[in-house]
Amino acid sequence: MASDLDRGTAGDRYQVVIHVDQDTLKADAGSATEEAVTSDTGQAVLEDADGAYVSGETSRRMACDASTVVMRHAPDGSVLDVGRKRRTIPPAIRRALTARDRSCQFPGCTARHCDVHHIQHWVDGGATRLNNLALLCRRHHRAVHEEGFTLTRAPDGTVHVCRPDGRSLPTVPQTPRWATVGGDPGDPLAPSTARLTAAGIRMGPHTAAPDWFGERLDLAYALDVLRGRPVAALPGGGVSAGGSIAMSLVEEGVPP
Repeated sequence: MASDLDRGTAGDRYQVVIHVDQDTLKADAGSATEEAVTSDTGQAVLEDADGAYVSGETSRRMACDASTVVMRHAPDGSVLDVGRKRRTIPPAIRRALTARDRSCQFPGCTARHCDVHHIQHWVDGGATRLNNLALLCRRHHRAVHEEGFTLTRAPDGTVHVCRPDGRSLPTVPQTPRWATVGGDPGDPLAPSTARLTAAGIRMGPHTAAPDWFGERLDLAYALDVLRGRPVAALPGGGVSAGGSIAMSLVEEGVPP
């Protein structure tokens, strides 16, 4: 994993069972495909385990990255045959897609646990090929299917996303890195840098580094600080609200 080795593929996210009347199929029922099955109605509508219908766009999202099973029914509704389960996204294509996209392709999102999205849905004849696929996290997969966002891929491989009103989402630029501090008058850090420089403080790459270098925790000392000792008296008659910390520091020979 640390060397970017293949981490395997995830299990089925959903399993789509396509129910088909016997009369819908041709003589050779074994050659039925998703296109033949869905051409009768022109749309896909799924049911959950309790038989309740889910919306068409939710159905399309779930079927984007799911295993499919064709179940044939007789005219009286009885089950005649259940076909083999097959995955919409073959494992080899999923591995290649993960290696190419690495993370969610929605602008600004870097989530790595993603669904596979068909840019042109396979129900509409879209091919399960790399140029028709993109990784989307669950949140943005819903945005594309159920919230009106659209995703397209240019010939050069660039992904473009549009809002429901048709406006394009800009590609998020790389986070800017300042080569020097305060040299450019347009640098937003310049005012703060000037004040720090006037105070004799020089900012550097290690300015915000903590003083802890990975030493083992002194558990006895930590418990001694946290267990709540009496309030410590301070010079001048005052008291310290953090008395236990002040006393511990005094016991260690460090002025509070």
